[in-house]
Amino acid sequence: MAKKKEEETKVFDYPGGGVEVEKKPEIRTEKCREYLRYGFTREEKEAFSGELAEKISKLEHEELRKKEVVKSIDAEIAAIKTTISGLATKVKDGYEYRNIDCEKIFDYDTRLKTLMRLDLGEVVRTVPMTADELQVPLPLEEPKEELAEVAA
Repeated sequence: MAKKKEEETKVFDYPGGGVEVEKKPEIRTEKCREYLRYGFTREEKEAFSGELAEKISKLEHEELRKKEVVKSIDAEIAAIKTTISGLATKVKDGYEYRNIDCEKIFDYDTRLKTLMRLDLGEVVRTVPMTADELQVPLPLEEPKEELAEVAA
């Protein structure tokens, strides 16, 4: 160690007198950070492996859940499109077919059957009665209301 100190210090003797001593700068250190390669320990690798397996499992679960959600949303979208299509047809055509309460009127004199809408009172169609319809039904049973009055 002493040898190093001698090398660090130089003494200059000038002819006119005076001595100058020159010292080499001392060693200085400072802390810093550098982005360098770091080799993992076995314990670190095992920890990473466990975390990797957990994340793979979670990823598979979330992807499956995403598929289910997308399927559900696709079904909702399809239902909305179907409704839109039906509404567009109604707007374009201005009508739709429905089951409407009607009344059949059998006229035995003219031998015609008339179908009348009960909601509007309009005649839908008039057609000739069939052979079965021309047979007048026989009153085999009394209406239930009349039976109730007779019993009272």
